[in-house]
Amino acid sequence: NIATDISQYQSRMHELVEMSRNLSGKDAEELKPILDQILIANNVMQDRLEAAEKKLEQQRSQLESYLTEARTDALTGLPNRRAFDQGLDELYAQHLRTQQPLSLVLLDVDYFKKINDTYGHAVGDIVLKRVADHLAAYSKDCHLVARYGGEEYGIHIAEKADRATSFDDRLLATIAAESEEAE
Repeated sequence: NIATDISQYQSRMHELVEMSRNLSGKDAEELKPILDQILIANNVMQDRLEAAEKKLEQQRSQLESYLTEARTDALTGLPNRRAFDQGLDELYAQHLRTQQPLSLVLLDVDYFKKINDTYGHAVGDIVLKRVADHLAAYSKDCHLVARYGGEEYGIHIAEKADRATSFDDRLLATIAAESEEAE
């Protein structure tokens, strides 16, 4: 809005300069340099305003990037616990308004410590990423899938518990089948 106001102001100043050029006499000659100086000052102010707007846009973009990063698990790329908790608050508020059913699934990778101890943390990271990949593939049916912490994942499902159970069964069967293939 400020940029628009300044632009309109500059346009009006240009009109006044043009009008002053049509004037004659001593007063007109004294008025022209003053109006020219005002136009120069306005142009400088417009340039500074445009630079400030550009800087604000860069900062907004950077802040948005930081917020995304703060809500994303670096290893799996899934939303993290902070995003999970925030999403759960939103889903619960929606449930209170609409009475739409919702389900919450918490998933824990069995024997994860044994995987890390036996095969090392690099393999443990691969397991966590693969589970996250499967969860992400199934997430189209979900409100939110997140890495809750360690080897734990959380899933919000805006459906009845029986549909969530069906979802769980399909997901676990897929992960178990891959686990058996890996052995």
